[in-house]
Amino acid sequence: MRYQQLLTELHSRRIRLVFDGELKYVAPKGAVTPQLLAALKEHKPDLLHDFRERAAIMMADARLPPYEALRLAPSCAFTPYPPPCRARAGGDEGEP
Repeated sequence: MRYQQLLTELHSRRIRLVFDGELKYVAPKGAVTPQLLAALKEHKPDLLHDFRERAAIMMADARLPPYEALRLAPSCAFTPYPPPCRARAGGDEGEP
């Protein structure tokens, strides 16, 4: 799966990526298939690069501290809907 296809698939399945020291996902129950998990693992370096890039922009533009910018980077980069404060009950969580 190509990188852009992965991002589209994550969005269509309402899978949220979060970075809290490690790259993780929050997803509706059953949304993460073995193929999607493999694609997440394959593109993990690209995702982390994009998160760091977004965080650097937010640190410069919004003057956020580095930790806060890295924490917010995934939702600002790839989630077109506001991220919830915590995972919804009945969802899946994990690391790629």
